[in-house]
Amino acid sequence: IGPWLGIWQGLTILAVISNCMILLVSSDLRKAFNSYSDYMWLIFAYETAILALKYGLGILIPDTPYWV
Repeated sequence: IGPWLGIWQGLTILAVISNCMILLVSSDLRKAFNSYSDYMWLIFAYETAILALKYGLGILIPDTPYWV
């Protein structure tokens, strides 16, 4: 993959952020919260958890197979 790896990783981060923003705008879940800021913090926590999971899996899964 070479130099494309950084580009693809950047695109995955942008995809997570944009999907969370779409969820923020279009979800009916925000009606369950008292304030808009509480809902924003929930979306921010969700986004952070997904990016942390992505980073953790990137560390756990080796870049090259064991047989190489």
